[in-house]
Amino acid sequence: MDVKQKLKGYFEGEADVMQLRFEHSSTTSHPTDVGNNREDILIDFFNRHLPHKFKAVRGGKIFDSNGNASKQVDVVIYDNNIPRLASYQQTLYLAEGVATAIEMKPNLTRDELIKAINNLKSIKSLEKRSGGTIMIGDFKKEIYCGIFSFGTSLSFKAILEIINEQVKDARIIDFIVVNNKYLILRNNGEWKIGARGVAEQVLVEDYLNFDDGKMILYKFFMLVCREITGLKLSDNNGLENYINIRF
Repeated sequence: MDVKQKLKGYFEGEADVMQLRFEHSSTTSHPTDVGNNREDILIDFFNRHLPHKFKAVRGGKIFDSNGNASKQVDVVIYDNNIPRLASYQQTLYLAEGVATAIEMKPNLTRDELIKAINNLKSIKSLEKRSGGTIMIGDFKKEIYCGIFSFGTSLSFKAILEIINEQVKDARIIDFIVVNNKYLILRNNGEWKIGARGVAEQVLVEDYLNFDDGKMILYKFFMLVCREITGLKLSDNNGLENYINIRF
């Protein structure tokens, strides 16, 4: 078995395990425990794979230096070099330390999607300020935001209609992931179609659906890593080369 096939098998297994853990999480009767267990599934996955500079944690509220605060966030990927204010009730995160904010939805219904969008609006309104030091890669002025779900009966078209209703072309949702089903990404203008070495067509749709089945989890993880590390050093040297691996 070659390396690519091993990688494929590994992440397909991870996607299956996550789905199985989600199904088992509903066996507890307390709603708070159920929610925490489901968040822990994604948190555990990220913390076994993220660069050590970052840590996935159960959320709280994010605030910026202007005094603005977000609504409650489910899962945060945070820079370990930035302080956070933890208490028994709620953790507060500095906007500059938040790389990614994720709304967790066990089943992505229309109502749950609208609730998630409203939460993400409060995050995207926060201001991140650079410390003025020399940095490797790009300083991300926006928090990478999106939704992770374990299931949905909504079609891709229905999801797009709800997004258009709620935010139109505002840059609120960067991704929507439904494990093993959808990887929906806001189009930032870089996505193209066509074989390498052949004239490629730039995709112009506002949102793109990368339907890669059980490899959605792998693609999503690599996209998050690319966004949070900012290590795209050139057009031909970066994590996108791994995102675009053909299995």
